[in-house]
Amino acid sequence: MDILGIGPLEFGLILVLALILLGPKGMVESAHKVGTFIQKIVRSDGWRSIVKSTREIRQAQDRILQETGLQETLDELRDSRILRNPTITDLPAKSQKTESLSEIQQMIESTKDSETSDEKSKS
Repeated sequence: MDILGIGPLEFGLILVLALILLGPKGMVESAHKVGTFIQKIVRSDGWRSIVKSTREIRQAQDRILQETGLQETLDELRDSRILRNPTITDLPAKSQKTESLSEIQQMIESTKDSETSDEKSKS
């Protein structure tokens, strides 16, 4: 469990050093000040706009896929690959996030390649 690259042992060391340097009362006062500061940041308009922008960026890919109709094509490709080779386990389910455009193009190319190899083997 790493939080900001700090493991449990490092976190414990930081707490011990804070206790030695600040003392018990100083730690409580410092924790209160840090909590108040974080609360001001989270409730600020700037933080809300950052959270909103982040949410919009995450949803942009899904919107683009749906508006262009690529989502349906991607779902059809997944279905056709699964039906052809039911042992494929690395394909995500339809409900999971979709891949980037380059990954979709790679899936289309691999499907075309497998179709041409199937046709050659039949001939």
